[in-house]
Formats: sequence, C-alpha cells, structure tokens
Amino acid sequence: MRTYIKDLSQILSNIRTVTNNPKQVAIDKSKNGVTTVKKVKDNKRITIRDKKVHDLVKALNLEIDFLRDDILPKEFVLVLIRQSDKNIHLNIDNGSFHYLLTKLKGYFYNFSITSVARTNKIYSSKGTLLIAKKSR
Repeated sequence: MRTYIKDLSQILSNIRTVTNNPKQVAIDKSKNGVTTVKKVKDNKRITIRDKKVHDLVKALNLEIDFLRDDILPKEFVLVLIRQSDKNIHLNIDNGSFHYLLTKLKGYFYNFSITSVARTNKIYSSKGTLLIAKKSR
C-alpha cells in the first residue's frame, strides 16, 4: 500500500513539472513497473490547409491594404500559425478585419477568431492588442 501511495505521489509530481494544465498531459500505462508521463501536443494551433493562402493574403493586401506598410503578407500568415514573433499592425477597422478573417477560414485548420486573437501579436489600427472576449 505504501509503495502505491509513493508511486502515485511521484506520478503526480511528474505531471506538475511537465505542465500546469492537466488537459495537456497523458500518462502511459506501466511497462515493467515504470510509468511515464508525456506532454500532449496542443491541437488548437492554426495550421495551413491550402498553401494558396500566401498568394491570397498577398493579393488582399495589395487590393485593400489591410496591413501596415512595414508588414509583409507572408509575416501575417506566419504569425497566424505561430512561426513568427513579429507584431502585426492593421490598417483597417476591427469589423472589416473580422470579415476578412471569416473569408480566410477555409484556408486553415483549427481557425477561429479566438485562435487568431490568442496569437497576441495582432494590433488594431488604433494600436491596441486584439484579444478574445471571455465567454460567460
């Protein structure tokens, strides 16, 4: 009984050191008395479904100039898929940007307005960080 409690407390301490969010942890079944803890990949990241999105964002930016002049369309896509630390500044109002995002949705997996806001890299035309509203 004492070894069970000791093993359980060690597993729990391993989980706490891996992550603070228990939804991101998986426990493999014991093999030869050894229990392993591994971090589960976060599946909420935006990924590219259609590579034509790069050309589409470039064409959109040429047509409606939604990105500030020092931001490249490719950088915008890289920020969405979290492969860039660059801050994105918009030239259009938030309502127009929301509409633009709804049209881009089909070119990405796991795409939502909330997941775009969670990048914490996109700033409105007035310079404020776009954030996701918390649901009640």
